[in-house]
Amino acid sequence: MKTIGVCLAILATGAVGFGALKMTKPAPPQAPAEAGRPLVRVMDVTLGDFNTTIEESGTVSPKTVLDLTAEVAGTLVYVSDVMQVGYFVRKGQLLAEVDPREYRLSVAQSEAELAQLAAEKAKLDQEQENITRHLDVEVSSLQLSKMELDRKQKLLESGSISQSEVDRQAIDTKQKEVSVVNQQNALALLNSQKDLVEAKIKATRVKKELAEIKLEKTKIFAPFEGRVQEESVEQGQYVQVGQKLATLYDTSAMEIVVNFSPTKMAHWIDEETRNQLPPLEDLAQMNDWMRRHGPAAEVSFRWARGVKTWEGKVTRLKGALDAATRTIPIVVEVKNPLKDVQPGSSPPLMPGMFVTVKIQGAVLRNVAKVPRSALHGGSVYLVNDGKLEIRPVKVEALLREEAIISNGLKMGDKLILSPIPVPIPGMGLRTAEVA
Repeated sequence: MKTIGVCLAILATGAVGFGALKMTKPAPPQAPAEAGRPLVRVMDVTLGDFNTTIEESGTVSPKTVLDLTAEVAGTLVYVSDVMQVGYFVRKGQLLAEVDPREYRLSVAQSEAELAQLAAEKAKLDQEQENITRHLDVEVSSLQLSKMELDRKQKLLESGSISQSEVDRQAIDTKQKEVSVVNQQNALALLNSQKDLVEAKIKATRVKKELAEIKLEKTKIFAPFEGRVQEESVEQGQYVQVGQKLATLYDTSAMEIVVNFSPTKMAHWIDEETRNQLPPLEDLAQMNDWMRRHGPAAEVSFRWARGVKTWEGKVTRLKGALDAATRTIPIVVEVKNPLKDVQPGSSPPLMPGMFVTVKIQGAVLRNVAKVPRSALHGGSVYLVNDGKLEIRPVKVEALLREEAIISNGLKMGDKLILSPIPVPIPGMGLRTAEVA
Protein backbone atom coordinates (compact mmCIF):
# COMPACT_ATOMS: atom_id res chain seq x y z
CA MET A 1 0.00 0.00 0.00
CA LYS A 2 2.86 2.27 0.78
CA THR A 3 4.36 1.58 -2.66
CA ILE A 4 1.04 2.30 -4.38
CA GLY A 5 0.73 5.62 -2.57
CA VAL A 6 4.19 6.66 -3.67
CA CYS A 7 3.33 5.85 -7.31
CA LEU A 8 0.07 7.78 -7.15
CA ALA A 9 1.89 10.74 -5.68
CA ILE A 10 4.41 10.69 -8.52
CA LEU A 11 1.65 10.47 -11.18
CA ALA A 12 -0.23 13.33 -9.57
CA THR A 13 2.88 15.47 -9.49
CA GLY A 14 3.57 14.70 -13.23
CA ALA A 15 0.01 15.52 -14.19
CA VAL A 16 0.17 18.83 -12.39
CA GLY A 17 3.52 19.65 -14.02
CA PHE A 18 2.26 18.75 -17.53
CA GLY A 19 -0.81 20.89 -16.99
CA ALA A 20 1.36 23.79 -15.89
CA LEU A 21 3.63 23.41 -18.93
CA LYS A 22 0.63 23.21 -21.27
CA MET A 23 -0.85 26.38 -19.84
CA THR A 24 2.42 28.28 -20.08
CA LYS A 25 3.11 27.17 -23.79
CA PRO A 26 2.48 30.07 -26.29
CA ALA A 27 -0.43 29.60 -28.75
CA PRO A 28 0.57 28.87 -32.40
CA PRO A 29 0.26 31.94 -34.72
CA GLN A 30 -2.91 32.11 -36.84
CA ALA A 31 -2.69 33.13 -40.52
CA PRO A 32 -4.51 36.41 -41.32
CA ALA A 33 -7.49 36.28 -43.64
CA GLU A 34 -5.61 38.39 -46.41
CA ALA A 35 -3.09 35.57 -46.99
CA GLY A 36 -5.67 33.61 -48.95
CA ARG A 37 -6.27 36.39 -51.53
CA PRO A 38 -4.00 36.56 -54.65
CA LEU A 39 -1.66 39.52 -54.97
CA VAL A 40 -1.99 41.31 -58.33
CA ARG A 41 -0.26 44.27 -59.94
CA VAL A 42 -2.58 47.07 -61.01
CA MET A 43 -2.35 50.40 -62.82
CA ASP A 44 -4.64 53.40 -62.76
CA VAL A 45 -6.54 53.88 -66.01
CA THR A 46 -6.17 57.31 -67.62
CA LEU A 47 -8.12 58.67 -70.58
CA GLY A 48 -6.83 61.01 -73.23
CA ASP A 49 -6.26 61.61 -76.93
CA PHE A 50 -4.15 59.19 -78.94
CA ASN A 51 -2.49 59.68 -82.32
CA THR A 52 -2.86 56.39 -84.18
CA THR A 53 0.17 55.06 -85.98
CA ILE A 54 -0.05 52.01 -88.21
CA GLU A 55 3.15 50.09 -88.84
CA GLU A 56 3.93 47.54 -91.55
CA SER A 57 6.95 46.43 -93.58
CA GLY A 58 7.59 46.29 -97.31
CA THR A 59 10.21 46.28 -100.05
CA VAL A 60 11.33 49.39 -101.92
CA SER A 61 10.87 49.52 -105.69
CA PRO A 62 11.27 52.32 -108.27
CA LYS A 63 8.16 54.33 -109.10
CA THR A 64 9.17 54.51 -112.78
CA VAL A 65 11.15 51.90 -114.72
CA LEU A 66 11.83 52.46 -118.42
CA ASP A 67 13.33 50.29 -121.15
CA LEU A 68 15.46 52.34 -123.55
CA THR A 69 14.97 50.94 -127.05
CA ALA A 70 16.37 51.80 -130.47
CA GLU A 71 13.80 53.73 -132.50
CA VAL A 72 15.89 53.59 -135.69
CA ALA A 73 18.11 50.85 -137.06
CA GLY A 74 21.83 51.24 -137.54
CA THR A 75 25.29 50.87 -136.06
CA LEU A 76 25.97 52.37 -132.65
CA VAL A 77 28.75 54.90 -133.18
CA TYR A 78 28.69 56.09 -129.57
CA VAL A 79 27.87 54.51 -126.19
CA SER A 80 28.38 56.59 -123.05
CA ASP A 81 30.61 55.38 -120.24
CA VAL A 82 27.64 55.69 -117.84
CA MET A 83 25.78 52.97 -119.72
CA GLN A 84 26.79 50.43 -117.10
CA VAL A 85 24.76 48.76 -114.38
CA GLY A 86 24.64 50.88 -111.24
CA TYR A 87 25.74 54.14 -112.85
CA PHE A 88 23.67 57.30 -112.40
CA VAL A 89 22.54 59.34 -115.40
CA ARG A 90 21.43 62.95 -115.69
CA LYS A 91 18.23 64.03 -117.40
CA GLY A 92 19.01 64.89 -121.04
CA GLN A 93 22.41 63.18 -120.99
CA LEU A 94 23.45 61.55 -124.29
CA LEU A 95 23.64 57.80 -123.67
CA ALA A 96 24.06 56.34 -127.17
CA GLU A 97 23.98 57.33 -130.85
CA VAL A 98 23.12 55.40 -134.00
CA ASP A 99 25.10 56.25 -137.16
CA PRO A 100 23.21 59.33 -138.43
CA ARG A 101 24.65 59.60 -141.98
CA GLU A 102 21.88 57.72 -143.76
CA TYR A 103 19.23 59.77 -141.97
CA ARG A 104 20.99 63.03 -142.78
CA LEU A 105 20.96 62.06 -146.45
CA SER A 106 17.22 61.42 -146.24
CA VAL A 107 16.72 64.92 -144.89
CA ALA A 108 18.95 66.39 -147.61
CA GLN A 109 17.09 64.45 -150.30
CA SER A 110 13.76 65.81 -149.05
CA GLU A 111 15.17 69.32 -149.04
CA ALA A 112 16.33 68.90 -152.66
CA GLU A 113 12.89 67.64 -153.70
CA LEU A 114 11.29 70.62 -152.00
CA ALA A 115 13.62 72.97 -153.86
CA GLN A 116 12.74 71.31 -157.19
CA LEU A 117 9.03 71.54 -156.47
CA ALA A 118 9.38 75.15 -155.41
CA ALA A 119 11.01 75.93 -158.78
CA GLU A 120 8.25 74.09 -160.61
CA LYS A 121 5.64 76.02 -158.65
CA ALA A 122 7.35 79.31 -159.47
CA LYS A 123 7.29 78.41 -163.16
CA LEU A 124 3.58 77.61 -162.99
CA ASP A 125 2.96 80.86 -161.15
CA GLN A 126 4.66 82.76 -163.97
CA GLU A 127 2.66 80.90 -166.58
CA GLN A 128 -0.51 81.64 -164.67
CA GLU A 129 0.35 85.32 -164.63
CA ASN A 130 1.01 85.34 -168.40
CA ILE A 131 -2.18 83.47 -169.23
CA THR A 132 -4.18 85.76 -166.97
CA ARG A 133 -2.81 88.80 -168.82
CA HIS A 134 -3.58 87.26 -172.22
CA LEU A 135 -7.02 86.36 -171.02
CA ASP A 136 -7.67 89.93 -169.92
CA VAL A 137 -6.56 91.18 -173.35
CA GLU A 138 -8.71 88.63 -175.15
CA VAL A 139 -11.75 89.43 -173.02
CA SER A 140 -11.36 93.15 -173.79
CA SER A 141 -10.90 92.43 -177.50
CA LEU A 142 -13.99 90.22 -177.47
CA GLN A 143 -16.06 92.94 -175.90
CA LEU A 144 -14.93 95.45 -178.55
CA SER A 145 -15.64 92.95 -181.31
CA LYS A 146 -19.17 92.37 -179.98
CA MET A 147 -19.77 96.12 -179.86
CA GLU A 148 -18.55 96.47 -183.45
CA LEU A 149 -20.81 93.63 -184.54
CA ASP A 150 -23.83 95.34 -182.97
CA ARG A 151 -22.93 98.62 -184.74
CA LYS A 152 -22.55 96.98 -188.15
CA GLN A 153 -25.81 95.09 -187.77
CA LYS A 154 -27.57 98.41 -187.22
CA LEU A 155 -25.84 99.90 -190.26
CA LEU A 156 -26.93 96.88 -192.28
CA GLU A 157 -30.52 97.56 -191.35
CA SER A 158 -30.21 101.14 -192.62
CA GLY A 159 -28.51 99.92 -195.81
CA SER A 160 -25.22 101.70 -195.10
CA ILE A 161 -23.05 98.50 -195.33
CA SER A 162 -23.25 95.13 -196.99
CA GLN A 163 -24.06 91.76 -195.45
CA SER A 164 -20.53 90.52 -196.14
CA GLU A 165 -19.03 93.10 -193.83
CA VAL A 166 -21.39 92.03 -191.07
CA ASP A 167 -20.47 88.38 -191.65
CA ARG A 168 -16.75 89.11 -191.45
CA GLN A 169 -17.29 90.94 -188.16
CA ALA A 170 -19.33 88.03 -186.82
CA ILE A 171 -16.54 85.59 -187.73
CA ASP A 172 -13.97 87.80 -185.97
CA THR A 173 -16.12 87.92 -182.85
CA LYS A 174 -16.53 84.14 -182.86
CA GLN A 175 -12.75 83.68 -183.15
CA LYS A 176 -12.20 85.97 -180.20
CA GLU A 177 -14.74 83.98 -178.18
CA VAL A 178 -12.83 80.78 -178.96
CA SER A 179 -9.59 82.44 -177.97
CA VAL A 180 -11.07 83.52 -174.63
CA VAL A 181 -12.36 79.98 -173.98
CA ASN A 182 -8.91 78.53 -174.83
CA GLN A 183 -7.22 80.92 -172.44
CA GLN A 184 -9.74 80.04 -169.73
CA ASN A 185 -9.15 76.30 -170.30
CA ALA A 186 -5.40 76.83 -170.18
CA LEU A 187 -5.77 78.72 -166.91
CA ALA A 188 -7.95 75.97 -165.41
CA LEU A 189 -5.42 73.30 -166.46
CA LEU A 190 -2.63 75.36 -164.98
CA ASN A 191 -4.49 75.64 -161.68
CA SER A 192 -4.81 71.84 -161.58
CA GLN A 193 -1.07 71.51 -162.18
CA LYS A 194 -0.41 73.98 -159.39
CA ASP A 195 -2.68 72.01 -157.03
CA LEU A 196 -0.75 68.87 -157.87
CA VAL A 197 2.55 70.59 -157.17
CA GLU A 198 1.18 71.94 -153.86
CA ALA A 199 0.15 68.41 -152.87
CA LYS A 200 3.65 67.14 -153.73
CA ILE A 201 5.18 69.91 -151.66
CA LYS A 202 3.04 68.98 -148.65
CA ALA A 203 3.90 65.29 -149.02
CA THR A 204 7.60 66.10 -149.34
CA ARG A 205 7.47 68.33 -146.28
CA VAL A 206 5.95 65.43 -144.32
CA LYS A 207 8.65 63.16 -145.71
CA LYS A 208 11.32 65.67 -144.64
CA GLU A 209 9.78 65.98 -141.17
CA LEU A 210 9.78 62.20 -140.76
CA ALA A 211 13.40 62.09 -141.91
CA GLU A 212 14.27 64.79 -139.37
CA ILE A 213 12.48 62.86 -136.63
CA LYS A 214 14.42 59.72 -137.49
CA LEU A 215 17.61 61.76 -137.51
CA GLU A 216 16.77 63.06 -134.02
CA LYS A 217 16.11 59.52 -132.85
CA THR A 218 19.63 58.45 -133.74
CA LYS A 219 20.59 60.07 -130.43
CA ILE A 220 19.28 58.42 -127.26
CA PHE A 221 19.06 60.72 -124.24
CA ALA A 222 18.25 59.98 -120.60
CA PRO A 223 14.57 60.90 -120.08
CA PHE A 224 14.99 61.56 -116.34
CA GLU A 225 17.42 61.58 -113.45
CA GLY A 226 17.97 57.88 -113.02
CA ARG A 227 20.18 54.86 -112.60
CA VAL A 228 21.10 52.08 -115.00
CA GLN A 229 19.48 48.81 -113.96
CA GLU A 230 20.39 46.77 -117.06
CA GLU A 231 22.43 47.34 -120.22
CA SER A 232 23.00 45.11 -123.21
CA VAL A 233 24.81 47.00 -125.99
CA GLU A 234 28.32 47.88 -127.06
CA GLN A 235 29.71 50.52 -129.38
CA GLY A 236 29.88 49.25 -132.96
CA GLN A 237 26.92 46.93 -132.50
CA TYR A 238 24.13 46.98 -135.10
CA VAL A 239 20.72 47.46 -133.54
CA GLN A 240 17.23 46.94 -134.91
CA VAL A 241 14.17 49.07 -134.34
CA GLY A 242 12.67 48.15 -130.95
CA GLN A 243 15.83 46.46 -129.64
CA LYS A 244 16.37 47.10 -125.93
CA LEU A 245 19.54 49.00 -125.14
CA ALA A 246 19.23 49.46 -121.37
CA THR A 247 16.79 49.69 -118.47
CA LEU A 248 16.71 52.81 -116.29
CA TYR A 249 14.75 53.62 -113.18
CA ASP A 250 13.80 57.09 -112.03
CA THR A 251 15.63 58.11 -108.85
CA SER A 252 13.31 61.03 -108.07
CA ALA A 253 10.77 58.80 -106.31
CA MET A 254 10.53 55.34 -104.78
CA GLU A 255 7.52 53.27 -103.78
CA ILE A 256 6.84 50.75 -101.06
CA VAL A 257 3.86 48.41 -101.23
CA VAL A 258 2.50 47.46 -97.80
CA ASN A 259 -0.55 45.34 -97.03
CA PHE A 260 -3.10 46.70 -94.57
CA SER A 261 -6.34 45.25 -93.30
CA PRO A 262 -9.47 47.39 -93.78
CA THR A 263 -9.60 47.72 -89.97
CA LYS A 264 -6.18 49.37 -89.89
CA MET A 265 -7.08 51.59 -92.83
CA ALA A 266 -10.07 52.84 -90.84
CA HIS A 267 -7.68 54.50 -88.36
CA TRP A 268 -6.09 56.72 -90.99
CA ILE A 269 -8.86 59.28 -90.97
CA ASP A 270 -11.41 60.72 -88.60
CA GLU A 271 -15.08 59.81 -88.67
CA GLU A 272 -16.16 62.89 -90.62
CA THR A 273 -13.69 62.33 -93.44
CA ARG A 274 -14.37 58.59 -93.43
CA ASN A 275 -17.95 59.26 -94.45
CA GLN A 276 -16.67 61.08 -97.55
CA LEU A 277 -14.59 58.15 -98.82
CA PRO A 278 -15.53 56.73 -102.23
CA PRO A 279 -16.36 53.01 -102.47
CA LEU A 280 -13.32 50.82 -101.89
CA GLU A 281 -14.19 48.82 -105.02
CA ASP A 282 -13.90 51.94 -107.22
CA LEU A 283 -10.11 52.12 -107.56
CA ALA A 284 -10.17 55.15 -109.86
CA GLN A 285 -12.10 57.32 -107.40
CA MET A 286 -10.28 55.90 -104.39
CA ASN A 287 -6.86 56.59 -105.89
CA ASP A 288 -7.90 60.11 -106.83
CA TRP A 289 -8.91 60.63 -103.21
CA MET A 290 -5.64 59.09 -102.02
CA ARG A 291 -3.56 61.46 -104.15
CA ARG A 292 -5.32 64.43 -102.58
CA HIS A 293 -5.93 63.26 -99.00
CA GLY A 294 -3.61 60.30 -98.42
CA PRO A 295 -1.98 60.29 -94.95
CA ALA A 296 1.67 61.01 -94.33
CA ALA A 297 4.07 58.14 -93.72
CA GLU A 298 7.51 57.63 -92.24
CA VAL A 299 9.79 55.12 -93.96
CA SER A 300 12.72 53.81 -91.94
CA PHE A 301 15.61 51.49 -92.72
CA ARG A 302 17.69 49.85 -90.01
CA TRP A 303 21.30 49.24 -90.93
CA ALA A 304 24.62 48.63 -89.22
CA ARG A 305 25.09 52.25 -88.11
CA GLY A 306 21.59 53.12 -87.02
CA VAL A 307 18.22 53.95 -88.51
CA LYS A 308 17.66 56.23 -91.55
CA THR A 309 14.21 57.71 -92.12
CA TRP A 310 12.45 59.37 -95.07
CA GLU A 311 9.17 61.25 -95.38
CA GLY A 312 6.53 59.55 -97.52
CA LYS A 313 2.86 59.72 -98.41
CA VAL A 314 0.12 57.22 -99.26
CA THR A 315 -0.71 57.90 -102.94
CA ARG A 316 -2.86 55.01 -104.18
CA LEU A 317 -4.16 51.51 -103.77
CA LYS A 318 -2.40 48.94 -105.90
CA GLY A 319 -5.40 46.67 -106.00
CA ALA A 320 -8.64 45.73 -104.33
CA LEU A 321 -9.10 43.55 -101.27
CA ASP A 322 -7.16 40.28 -101.48
CA ALA A 323 -9.64 37.49 -100.77
CA ALA A 324 -6.91 35.19 -99.42
CA THR A 325 -5.14 37.56 -97.01
CA ARG A 326 -8.05 39.96 -96.43
CA THR A 327 -5.64 42.85 -96.90
CA ILE A 328 -5.32 45.75 -99.33
CA PRO A 329 -1.99 46.63 -101.02
CA ILE A 330 -1.22 50.29 -100.29
CA VAL A 331 1.44 52.26 -102.19
CA VAL A 332 3.58 54.70 -100.21
CA GLU A 333 5.63 57.14 -102.28
CA VAL A 334 8.91 58.71 -101.14
CA LYS A 335 10.19 61.68 -103.10
CA ASN A 336 13.87 62.67 -103.17
CA PRO A 337 15.11 59.26 -101.93
CA LEU A 338 18.73 60.37 -102.50
CA LYS A 339 18.39 63.47 -100.33
CA ASP A 340 21.02 63.96 -97.59
CA VAL A 341 23.05 60.96 -98.74
CA GLN A 342 26.39 60.69 -96.93
CA PRO A 343 28.60 57.73 -97.91
CA GLY A 344 29.11 55.53 -94.87
CA SER A 345 26.75 57.47 -92.60
CA SER A 346 23.48 58.18 -94.43
CA PRO A 347 22.43 55.66 -97.11
CA PRO A 348 20.01 56.41 -99.98
CA LEU A 349 16.64 54.72 -100.29
CA MET A 350 17.28 52.14 -102.99
CA PRO A 351 15.29 49.36 -104.69
CA GLY A 352 15.32 46.07 -102.80
CA MET A 353 15.59 47.58 -99.30
CA PHE A 354 13.28 46.02 -96.72
CA VAL A 355 11.87 48.96 -94.76
CA THR A 356 9.35 49.75 -92.05
CA VAL A 357 6.46 52.07 -92.88
CA LYS A 358 4.66 54.04 -90.19
CA ILE A 359 1.49 55.82 -91.24
CA GLN A 360 0.12 58.62 -89.12
CA GLY A 361 -3.62 58.22 -88.68
CA ALA A 362 -6.49 60.06 -87.05
CA VAL A 363 -6.59 61.27 -83.44
CA LEU A 364 -8.71 59.05 -81.17
CA ARG A 365 -10.41 61.10 -78.48
CA ASN A 366 -10.98 60.11 -74.83
CA VAL A 367 -9.45 56.64 -75.07
CA ALA A 368 -7.32 54.50 -72.76
CA LYS A 369 -3.98 53.02 -73.73
CA VAL A 370 -3.29 49.75 -71.90
CA PRO A 371 -0.83 46.86 -72.30
CA ARG A 372 -2.03 44.17 -74.71
CA SER A 373 -1.31 41.58 -72.03
CA ALA A 374 -4.11 43.13 -69.94
CA LEU A 375 -6.64 42.11 -72.59
CA HIS A 376 -8.47 38.82 -72.14
CA GLY A 377 -10.46 38.35 -75.32
CA GLY A 378 -12.85 41.29 -75.38
CA SER A 379 -12.59 41.97 -71.65
CA VAL A 380 -10.21 43.27 -68.99
CA TYR A 381 -9.78 42.43 -65.29
CA LEU A 382 -10.32 45.21 -62.75
CA VAL A 383 -10.09 45.46 -58.95
CA ASN A 384 -13.27 46.97 -57.55
CA ASP A 385 -13.50 47.29 -53.74
CA GLY A 386 -10.85 44.59 -53.36
CA LYS A 387 -12.70 42.16 -55.61
CA LEU A 388 -12.26 40.95 -59.16
CA GLU A 389 -14.47 42.52 -61.84
CA ILE A 390 -14.44 41.22 -65.43
CA ARG A 391 -15.57 44.03 -67.70
CA PRO A 392 -16.13 43.91 -71.48
CA VAL A 393 -14.43 46.70 -73.47
CA LYS A 394 -14.30 47.98 -77.05
CA VAL A 395 -10.83 47.68 -78.58
CA GLU A 396 -10.31 50.50 -81.08
CA ALA A 397 -6.78 49.56 -82.15
CA LEU A 398 -4.17 46.93 -81.43
CA LEU A 399 -0.55 48.06 -81.48
CA ARG A 400 2.55 45.95 -81.13
CA GLU A 401 2.56 46.02 -77.30
CA GLU A 402 -0.45 48.13 -76.44
CA ALA A 403 -4.19 48.27 -77.03
CA ILE A 404 -6.38 51.33 -77.42
CA ILE A 405 -9.71 51.05 -75.57
CA SER A 406 -12.45 53.41 -76.70
CA ASN A 407 -15.31 52.18 -74.49
CA GLY A 408 -15.63 50.27 -71.21
CA LEU A 409 -13.00 52.00 -69.03
CA LYS A 410 -13.18 55.21 -67.00
CA MET A 411 -10.62 57.39 -65.36
CA GLY A 412 -9.18 55.87 -62.18
CA ASP A 413 -10.19 52.25 -62.80
CA LYS A 414 -7.73 49.75 -61.32
CA LEU A 415 -6.59 47.63 -64.26
CA ILE A 416 -5.06 44.26 -63.39
CA LEU A 417 -1.78 43.52 -65.15
CA SER A 418 -0.99 40.19 -63.51
CA PRO A 419 -2.32 36.87 -64.83
CA ILE A 420 -5.06 35.18 -62.77
CA PRO A 421 -5.11 31.40 -63.35
CA VAL A 422 -8.78 30.91 -62.42
CA PRO A 423 -10.59 34.27 -62.60
CA ILE A 424 -13.86 34.24 -60.68
CA PRO A 425 -15.88 37.46 -60.57
CA GLY A 426 -16.08 38.76 -57.01
CA MET A 427 -13.02 36.86 -55.73
CA GLY A 428 -10.92 38.76 -53.24
CA LEU A 429 -7.65 40.31 -54.38
CA ARG A 430 -4.69 42.11 -52.93
CA THR A 431 -3.13 44.90 -55.04
CA ALA A 432 0.31 46.23 -55.66
CA GLU A 433 0.45 49.51 -57.58
CA VAL A 434 2.84 49.84 -60.51
CA ALA A 435 4.43 53.06 -61.62
